[in-house]
Amino acid sequence: MKIPLPRSVLNLTGLDSIKFLNGICTQTIPTPSDGGRYAAFLTPQGRMLYDTFIYPYDNNSYYLEVDNRVSDSVLALCKKYQLRSKVRLHKMDNATVYASNDIPNDSIASMQDPRIPSPFNSLANRIISTCEHTQSNSLEEYTRDRYKLGIPEGIDDIWPDKSLPLECNLDYMNGVNFRKGCYVGQELTIRTHHTGVVRKRVLPMKLTPLDGNPDGIPAPMTNIYAQLPTIKKPKQAGKLCTGIANTDGSYDGIGLFRLEMLVRASEDMFVTTENGGRYKVNASIPSWWPHDDKTEAILNGEL
Repeated sequence: MKIPLPRSVLNLTGLDSIKFLNGICTQTIPTPSDGGRYAAFLTPQGRMLYDTFIYPYDNNSYYLEVDNRVSDSVLALCKKYQLRSKVRLHKMDNATVYASNDIPNDSIASMQDPRIPSPFNSLANRIISTCEHTQSNSLEEYTRDRYKLGIPEGIDDIWPDKSLPLECNLDYMNGVNFRKGCYVGQELTIRTHHTGVVRKRVLPMKLTPLDGNPDGIPAPMTNIYAQLPTIKKPKQAGKLCTGIANTDGSYDGIGLFRLEMLVRASEDMFVTTENGGRYKVNASIPSWWPHDDKTEAILNGEL
């Protein structure tokens, strides 16, 4: 399986590379012996900008993998914080990111996807190559697997300047180190982790046609509602991220949900399309999630 992913590669080099990256992203910067890591860039207010995978290839050189629609924005962000740091950053137009079960000899960097524990991880390896590879599986197939695991990726799922890192499950996906030193956006993230409660999280979902002949999945950030028995007006239960159509007219996807709604209205959530049709929305808790006392308390109706 070798599937090209809609991602771009940036090359960061220089004597200050580690110090520079440590100051602007949520994870400790890996050495070549550590392998790659998943991380994110945040706003100073602690909201998500872009998710990234960091591939080290020597002590002062890194590949940064980002959504291909925001590569120029990431370059601009890095230049904004560069100041006098001895680093150089450029986009690698000849590099492609693949999902692959194997690691070909001509890859220039690779990592096992670090977001999910290995017993549950069906997302294969991520590799960077400057050579073309034959595509043996579809991107749609890979994306559907990712949705079923509840993994957000890119700006359709992680909304720049709006999403919060813990609501996007960065803490569950090994995307944030709560013991590292200062970085942009750290304060709110650390405070929420230690003293707050994360009441909304990205979850896998299934959309099933309900009524009115819905005409395709609505756009990202469309509101999801729940009809509670004690309230006449539907209550907002979350927001849609993205999804992929199935042959029976349903969709597999992910959305940002209020966890309490899985207790109060798990069978009564819906989303409305532009033509007035509706999909029934069913969300679920991924089996790979680590134990979290606060999340368990919300799902048990105790918090």
